[in-house]
Amino acid sequence: MFNSENISEQTKNLLITQADNLMSVPYPVILASDYSRFHKDGNRVAFEDIYFKRRHMLNTFILAELVDNKGNYTERIIDGLFLLCEESGWQLPPHNSYSDGLGGQPYADVTRPVLDLFSCETGALLAMAYFLLKERLEQISPIILTRINYEVMERILIPYHNSFVWWMGNGTDKTCNWTPWCTQNVLIAAICLDIPEDMLTIILSKAYKSLTYFFNDYGQDGCCDEGALYYRHAGLCLWLSLELLKSQNQDLKFFFDNICKLKNISEYIMNVHVSGPYYINYADCAPNPGPCSIREFLFGKMTGSTELMNFAAEDYCNNSDYILSEEINLLYRYISLIKENEIREYYQKTVCTEKKNTDIKNTDTETNIDTDAKKKNCIKKIWYESTGLAIYKKDDICLAVKGGHNNDSHNHNDTGSITLYMKDLPVLIDLGVESYTAKTFSGDRYSIWTMQSSYHNLPEVNGCMELPGPEYKAKILENTSNSISMDIADAYDKKGGLKNLFRKVSLTDTDAVTLEDTFIFGDNAEHSVTENFMTYYKPQWVDNKLYIGDAAQIVIEDYEDCYIEEIPITDKRLSKSYKEHVYRIRVKARSNNLKLTIKRKEGK
Repeated sequence: MFNSENISEQTKNLLITQADNLMSVPYPVILASDYSRFHKDGNRVAFEDIYFKRRHMLNTFILAELVDNKGNYTERIIDGLFLLCEESGWQLPPHNSYSDGLGGQPYADVTRPVLDLFSCETGALLAMAYFLLKERLEQISPIILTRINYEVMERILIPYHNSFVWWMGNGTDKTCNWTPWCTQNVLIAAICLDIPEDMLTIILSKAYKSLTYFFNDYGQDGCCDEGALYYRHAGLCLWLSLELLKSQNQDLKFFFDNICKLKNISEYIMNVHVSGPYYINYADCAPNPGPCSIREFLFGKMTGSTELMNFAAEDYCNNSDYILSEEINLLYRYISLIKENEIREYYQKTVCTEKKNTDIKNTDTETNIDTDAKKKNCIKKIWYESTGLAIYKKDDICLAVKGGHNNDSHNHNDTGSITLYMKDLPVLIDLGVESYTAKTFSGDRYSIWTMQSSYHNLPEVNGCMELPGPEYKAKILENTSNSISMDIADAYDKKGGLKNLFRKVSLTDTDAVTLEDTFIFGDNAEHSVTENFMTYYKPQWVDNKLYIGDAAQIVIEDYEDCYIEEIPITDKRLSKSYKEHVYRIRVKARSNNLKLTIKRKEGK
């Protein structure tokens, strides 16, 4: 039973204030034409804005009622519950496809529920509302609970129980974040509602099997090939799914017999963190996917990773929106409430105490430090063999080099690309992705500029770019503590005439990053190479050096021409990471070799 006495006054006030601010705001109306718009012009954002706003509002009213407990928000909660129950379909328009091949339908067929990411999320939200508010809703009218139970059973639990959907996995085809994300939400719905015991048993068994497929598809090193944002829909959903199974006394021996792998999965988010809001990003992930929540902390607790617990606790306790205002998953927000005291006490007793002791120790022993010894082995390298991702960290420098292939989930053609931060500021960036449209997950995906290798930190060879597919890959030649060498010629369109494209990237003892490319062509092939480098800060030439904001200076050797393109940012999703503009540096190589040396900008 929820006990509001365990919730801090600050948190209560935040939740109540948010709900009060919405009391006079009507729930958005969803018209049939809103749903069908995606079918007409490929725009999915317009529908998603109103679809998710309904769910955010309902979340807010439910949590405010839990902590206030005066009935002030009950009518608004009931309105929201019935609005969701009355939607023709909970699946998003781009996922409105049917098992008999009827894909891309403009309207949802109420008689044929679709188990997509957000139909399962909606089922979980309604089931959580049922679980948390059951007694008070029953006192108002048992019809409310009957309606919730009916809709979730008909749209989620019965279809899941009776049928197979691709994301459930089959042990052969590779799974993705859909598997734990959907599975987690089906489990929430099944556990929170009052369903027959035999039905629950089958659902638990199917969920367990899907999670084993997903777990097996992960590399032993725990790398998420979809990036930091999708770790939260992949690794973290795996964690919560396991907790839900554990709550039903399911045997998790298979997963805990592989605790090293599970721990590696949990610690990925910490390893790709750069500084502040920045993370190493690739594929569709943005560089600022948001701070850690209680879930990362509890995943670290499950796997015995005190490092992750410390990392997540500090992020959580310094996050002004720790109540997850924009989150639609009610269980995430509920866990954040009931575990707030635990994580805050841990932060004070463990993280702050360790920092204090470290500061005292460093002060006491400062005169005895061997400065030469400090310089040795001070580069921290993280190597993810399963995806070919190398990360090098030293002080305020973070360098990432992506090998692998061009067939990752949410893939961009970026084999061999690098990402670089100096002074904890972005120097060479990975754009991420624009707002999703019909084109994003279609055969035209790679006509989108953000997906193309020429808008990553990669060369264009005789006018040719990299191509998508598992065969377009890097060959690792040398992999040391501070550098990686690879041949990425196989990632390119063969029409470019490349025989080899050797790329070596190093973080040197003098805190310089060097990038050396060597191009070897086949007989009679043309020799035209233009290197591309993406930046956020406007590059400026001063004394034959290229300065990237206040972060870095670049020296380019043996080039014929260099020019800078200003690219306006007009997309809503990209603008969350990059305000107004990004820049592309285009460097035409003079010969078959090109070298960059990047150092911190002197001064500030």
